[in-house]
Amino acid sequence: MIVNTRNGKVEGYYSEGIYEFKGIPYAKAERFQKAIEYFWEGIWEAKEYGSCAMQISENKIIGDEDCLNLNIITPSIEKNLPVLVEIHGGAFQAGSNQNMIKSLSLKNKAFVHVAINYRLGVLGFLYLGNQCGEPYQNTGNLGILDQTLALQ
Repeated sequence: MIVNTRNGKVEGYYSEGIYEFKGIPYAKAERFQKAIEYFWEGIWEAKEYGSCAMQISENKIIGDEDCLNLNIITPSIEKNLPVLVEIHGGAFQAGSNQNMIKSLSLKNKAFVHVAINYRLGVLGFLYLGNQCGEPYQNTGNLGILDQTLALQ
């Protein structure tokens, strides 16, 4: 299943009565810099989860800095449905959009379910403006700015 988005075309799949699109990039960012919206040519294959944000799990570092992606589950690609956006918890240190509540979408076919990833920990919330100057004035809120960009 291929659909057009404002950022490019995505190919997902249909399963158990819903359409799924996984790992769609919404932005790109350099380390400690504000993210910018991401556009692509061709068709983005959205059949597997994208990377989660870098974090510590079971005493290991997992994830990737290139984590600004989202997942979409929808019962229809032809209807205008309300959108429920899920921003995962984890105290801005852990978590991922890979744990979407799929059963919620399956039971209630009245909305589109979107789950986003954003930068966590020091990569998303360490303030460097005092030490590194003007280019780093937004660093204390990069994770929140990522969420805002995903909502747009």
